[in-house]
Amino acid sequence: SFYRSEKKEYLIEKIYERILMGFLLSESFGYQPFSETYSDAMRRQVYKVTDELIEQRAKKLQEQEEFLNKALTNPETRKEFEIFIDYQGEDKLSREQKIVWDEIRGLSSLKKQEQELAKKALISKVSLENVEFSLVQYFHTHRKHNVFIVTMSQKVSREVFEELCQKARMLEGNYAKAWRNKIDGSVSPSGFTFNEKEQAEKFMLLKEGDVSRLDQLKERQEEVKNNAVEHLEEVAENLTEKAEETLARDRKVNTARRARMAKSVETDAREDLQLASTIARIAQAIESGESKFLSGVRAKTHIETLESILNRAKGERRSKLGERYEDIKYLEPELADVDFVEYPYPTLHIDNLIKVSEKKIKGLTLITNRFAKLFTAKEKQRGYIVVKSPLLIKDFQKIIYKLKRVDNWLADMMIDRLANYQRLQLIGLTDLPSLRAALREYLPLRIDTPKADPIKEMERELIGCKINGYFPTPTSIVEEMLELADIKEDGMSILEPNGGKGNIADVIRERHPQANLSVIEINSRLREILIAKGHQLVGWNFLEHQQNYDRIIMNPPFEDYQDIHHVKHAYSLLNLGGKVVAIMGEGAFFRMDKESISFRNWLESLGGTSEKLANGSFLDSERSTGVATRMVVINKPDSTSIENNILGVNVVAAVDITIDANLTESLTEVLSENLHETLSDKVDEVDEVDEVDEVDEVEKHFGGILSALEYEAIKDDFLQHQENYSIMALNPPQDSWQDIEHIYHAYDLLNLGGELASSISEASIAKFASTTSRVFSKWLKSVGGTSRKLPDGSYVVMITKNTLF
Repeated sequence: SFYRSEKKEYLIEKIYERILMGFLLSESFGYQPFSETYSDAMRRQVYKVTDELIEQRAKKLQEQEEFLNKALTNPETRKEFEIFIDYQGEDKLSREQKIVWDEIRGLSSLKKQEQELAKKALISKVSLENVEFSLVQYFHTHRKHNVFIVTMSQKVSREVFEELCQKARMLEGNYAKAWRNKIDGSVSPSGFTFNEKEQAEKFMLLKEGDVSRLDQLKERQEEVKNNAVEHLEEVAENLTEKAEETLARDRKVNTARRARMAKSVETDAREDLQLASTIARIAQAIESGESKFLSGVRAKTHIETLESILNRAKGERRSKLGERYEDIKYLEPELADVDFVEYPYPTLHIDNLIKVSEKKIKGLTLITNRFAKLFTAKEKQRGYIVVKSPLLIKDFQKIIYKLKRVDNWLADMMIDRLANYQRLQLIGLTDLPSLRAALREYLPLRIDTPKADPIKEMERELIGCKINGYFPTPTSIVEEMLELADIKEDGMSILEPNGGKGNIADVIRERHPQANLSVIEINSRLREILIAKGHQLVGWNFLEHQQNYDRIIMNPPFEDYQDIHHVKHAYSLLNLGGKVVAIMGEGAFFRMDKESISFRNWLESLGGTSEKLANGSFLDSERSTGVATRMVVINKPDSTSIENNILGVNVVAAVDITIDANLTESLTEVLSENLHETLSDKVDEVDEVDEVDEVDEVEKHFGGILSALEYEAIKDDFLQHQENYSIMALNPPQDSWQDIEHIYHAYDLLNLGGELASSISEASIAKFASTTSRVFSKWLKSVGGTSRKLPDGSYVVMITKNTLF
């Protein structure tokens, strides 16, 4: 570019100078403006260029280019990183490069602190003119050792004396007047007294020049570090002991509130265990000298500060990834979180500043006005400013100091916002790079928080949740049930058909690990707990289960007669010689409804027992209840007994027949009349067998028998029953035409030539009572069945399934 007024000669001269400049190899040169022109001076420099200088210049340029390429691709030194950041910006650094860059700057910060310490350790020369120092060794009778006294040849001014006293104290000495030795009566000289000769000699050198006490300060630092290591190890030991004691303590968790309190206490204890282990490892790293950035840690609060900063960074990173706090609060911090760390500079909230200003505290007006000017419109909307300037932080501390005398609560609030900053400054982490480098050093030493027992957590989450029929069995009752169950043989098959969360199954597995234990549970949430505990689940709905077992130990739900249905079905699943031990509601033993009365008769016919449990037996359960309960025990006769209940009939050698109590007296009479002959014939067939001591032998000859007792056990689900029989005895429900439905289904299950006897209501057998009864009467006639009214007014139906039908 040029001005229009400039002449051609001037422009050509400038172009020529630019051309010459392209041939210069030296970065600068000098010329004589009075004896030569600038162009002549440049031309002279160009004429001095040789091939050797060109090669040197080329080599230098090549080295610069290689250095630049290295800095822009793989920076490793501070200068290379600075070039990279100048060209591309700090954001372009990879995570690995950021780690190296933080460590470089962090180490520079530590080096700066060492330089500041060396500067602080420097004691400047004292101008003493003609004053001479002399050193005297003297025994101190109180200290019981020699002291070294530096005396002066003449007095000095007060100002110089005070300066000498100050510098003597910096060297761990002080001025002392003469004193008398109580042993020999001698008098010591007055002067500057030191315990160490080396310190006294340093003091004497102040006349000649500056003296450093760096070794003294470093020795003190080392002593402080060793004391800190001992303190940290003691803190870790105490924390561990207290946390382990807390976790081992038994707690009642039978209410939602108690469960929440127990969870909170145990969570705190596990966090204390994590902190204790981390403190111990950091103390070890400091003692061994392996730690660079954490060597300044002195207290538990320092580590808690690092932990809180790291967790805040974890939340910041995860929120930017779109994750919710509830999903990440129990996740452990990671190395990637350190990139999101911010230095905890103190924050000053505008409402706090207004309150301080309103108090008109002497000496704070200028400071509060200075802070008020920092609140721009943006900061006012945000509500606070971040105080980063060291001078402003001193003002912040001054506000707190003066405010504490007027408003202690407000002062404490501001102290909290300053606390983390002050702790980091004490540790020596004075800036963000050193803080990040320290956190990357901290993470490998940090121990993850011990996890809670997932099973215990799932169990506690149940407390307060309403699950129909779910009332966990207290341990004391489980132990009583196992005693009654009399589990002896290894490999015995055992079923817990209402598993819940495993209160009964857990104790069975603990006491009888060799038993073959199976569990059933219908609730999916409870099933998850049982699966987590490792129990063998064999089904969802117990009433649909058909496998046989040696022992069934249960606490079924009580609502809607479920305890009755479950106990009856349990008995039907027992192997010969098996036993049912069940908890039942008291209702089944005092209600006067038909189903309860029928159950009590059934239980009595089997020789079952029931024992009322003490009131409040379930009050200590995780889901407490005051419902009265009973312990029911039913044994199933073993195969060595020749008496086997068939059709409610006891088959003996004389073929005497006694009908089970579940059937009415009238039905007993009819069965005795009509089936006596059939049974006699079949027993005669059995008698032809050499030895009859197995029930399956009897059933083999009878061709399948559904006794009155067995029918009672499956009555509620009989319409879904599919097994075939040659002899069947029914006492079906007498309402809503259920008796007719059961007789129809029973006939379908009969083998050809099989015999069926069933009680039936008067309404069902009356030909003109309803369409249903008329249809049934026609059907009964078609299959050759007969009906009969007995003297007591009840009715019975007898059917033989003819091979022609």
